[in-house]
Amino acid sequence: MPALALILAFAALILALLISAVRLFSRPGLDLASAPEALHDPLRNADRHSRWTRSAAVLVASAAAAITHLMGIPATLGIFGLAGLAVLVLGERRSPVITKTSRTAALTPRRICDCLPRRSAALIPLGLAAILGLFALGIPTASPVAHIDPQGPGAVHLPAGSYLEGVSTTPAGDLIRSVFYPWPGAFYIIPVLVPLAAQLVLAAAGLWAVAAREQVSASSDEHLDVVLRRRSAEGIVGFLLVSLALLMPRFGTSMIEAATWKVEQWDYLRGALGGLAVIVALTCMATGVLLLIRRPSVFSSPRPSAADTTPSEGPA
Repeated sequence: MPALALILAFAALILALLISAVRLFSRPGLDLASAPEALHDPLRNADRHSRWTRSAAVLVASAAAAITHLMGIPATLGIFGLAGLAVLVLGERRSPVITKTSRTAALTPRRICDCLPRRSAALIPLGLAAILGLFALGIPTASPVAHIDPQGPGAVHLPAGSYLEGVSTTPAGDLIRSVFYPWPGAFYIIPVLVPLAAQLVLAAAGLWAVAAREQVSASSDEHLDVVLRRRSAEGIVGFLLVSLALLMPRFGTSMIEAATWKVEQWDYLRGALGGLAVIVALTCMATGVLLLIRRPSVFSSPRPSAADTTPSEGPA
């Protein structure tokens, strides 16, 4: 039942993300009645570009992951994150709010953290810690030999380092063996951790571009520029959270299931870490989906401080 509930929760969040990605193309434009006339076109263009870029990122990433899965490549979820973040970063560099190739410097530099949704961004190191923890515990316990099961309609071949073989004893003294797969062993270091590192680099590049771009309004009392930057940053952070969340349940559920089998002295720690990873994954997934599909009003954010609205050449 817990596994079924987890599957249903993730399926509902993924379905909501895909439906919202399609609907983003047809959403009506912003209500700009209270905006200065001179900013109507820049804001309308920025809103449309933001919606279409997010939608394209989700759809392209889903298509790339589906193709990779059909090809049997184990880096399916890594390809999902790489493709989506690449679309977001490219879209940010082609944003309609960027109208000049040169910028003027200011005394106060704009920092990336000024644009971040800080509570949501705090989940990123938590998700990374959970994934690295799974590998730290999974690598020394993964089976070092390949597994081939000739029973059933087709042979099952599991590479070395991709599964855990658990052994237990019945009351009669008979041995029972069970295979837990996928397992965060050495087999998944390249297809999971290497694309994850590339995603972090892409996300950092995208956030740098958000902080470094020119100011959309030269008026010092307008907060529109900061709101648009934060909105762009929310898209990048949201997609990274979704990508992180998709990695954890695969390994976390296997560790929970294996916690009842006796393999050296890892039982309780293995189950606890798997359960924690599942909780972190659900939190990251829900937060990431919310960041990607919500559409806050341009005028809903509070006025930032003068330090936040000072134009600058780029992030520190």
